[in-house]
Amino acid sequence: MRHFIIFALPLIISGCHFVPDTAENDSTLKLEMAYSAPLLKMVYSAPLFEEKIDFLSISEDGSKFVAGSERDGVGLYNANDYLPIERYYESDKSQILSTPTAYIRGVGFFDTNTWYFAANPNREQDTERITNIHIRTIQPQTEIKQYSFPNGQILLNKNHFAIFRGALKEQFNSESILVNWRTGAIYSFNIPANIFESGFGWVVIYDNSITLTESSRILAQDIHDKTYHWFLLDPVTQEDRQMLKNYVFFSPDEHYGVDMGESRCKLREFSSRKIVPLQKQKIVGFCSEPFFKKDDKNRLITFSPDGKFFAVAFDREVRIYQVEPFKLVFRPKMFSHAGALTLTNDGLLATSDSRGYLRVWNYKTGQLIGQHHFSNPNDTSNSEIYFKPLLIFHPDGKRLFFTSYDILRVFQLPERETE
Repeated sequence: MRHFIIFALPLIISGCHFVPDTAENDSTLKLEMAYSAPLLKMVYSAPLFEEKIDFLSISEDGSKFVAGSERDGVGLYNANDYLPIERYYESDKSQILSTPTAYIRGVGFFDTNTWYFAANPNREQDTERITNIHIRTIQPQTEIKQYSFPNGQILLNKNHFAIFRGALKEQFNSESILVNWRTGAIYSFNIPANIFESGFGWVVIYDNSITLTESSRILAQDIHDKTYHWFLLDPVTQEDRQMLKNYVFFSPDEHYGVDMGESRCKLREFSSRKIVPLQKQKIVGFCSEPFFKKDDKNRLITFSPDGKFFAVAFDREVRIYQVEPFKLVFRPKMFSHAGALTLTNDGLLATSDSRGYLRVWNYKTGQLIGQHHFSNPNDTSNSEIYFKPLLIFHPDGKRLFFTSYDILRVFQLPERETE
């Protein structure tokens, strides 16, 4: 009887949940115990679309947010009660396999009263694909400007700029253009064609093969003899020089860059906007041990908005570094791959992982201030394993917006300790 009690007591305490006696599970249990923290209070949870949420942006004053689904439209919402203000290009819900009214390509804000979205309307009578950029005001609710680019497919957007590629030579004497959405200024440029694939009339872009910096320079990847080469291109000044052998993620002021080399992650200082070879840029410090796995899909990089801190995630590692002076400030315990991470200037780190955990840390004190676990296997939040979630802190610093597939969840952040 005594032996039975010794065996059964742990099961009774744990709610009769049997855990196999393996080193992996022991390690997981220890991490679970270490992660004991207040539950994050969920203040809103609802699907915004029938399809996945692909875009999310919050206005600078925090009063509104805009969300977009590539196949199911775009909407402007009130950030206080989360009710929709305007909706566009919603799919026909009467059909089980309906064709999208349009393909949404980007959303965002210019200022607290001006927002935008880009879309490829899907009309049978159109003989050519057109990308429209709609610029609208909130008060009054009106469209103040629209740009249309026949046969131009939007590739990506950042701040007030967007890159288009397609059959644009007749209009702009180039296959690619950079558009300033606010002023309407258009800059033509050329990107090596072999970084793109074409199929069924669409232009498909490789993951991480082209990005936009904060100052609208283009970081693109070319392939020569099965070797990748990165280069910076400035369509405004037409400055174009190959400078990189590896992908670099720039800080907001582009004074620093995280160099994701083949062997190690490095922080480099870029002394000026002049484009010079990467190997001549000063190495400030190393932000990882040598890589043993070369899986770019599990590498994430983000800077705090002021550029003073940055986070890198690779495999099951997440590390937070201070830029000046360079030093590791926080290394949270992780037992799964990070799906998304974001930083604030005042010390908050939010992470989501492939095991359904959403956590908020104070990376300056090392405190885990809140967490939420999506344990229901039928909960669509677990789809983040297959669909990248979006994480955004509200400007008031008191809420966290989190998307997983079609659902938007908003969490109230608890009070936290100061340094």
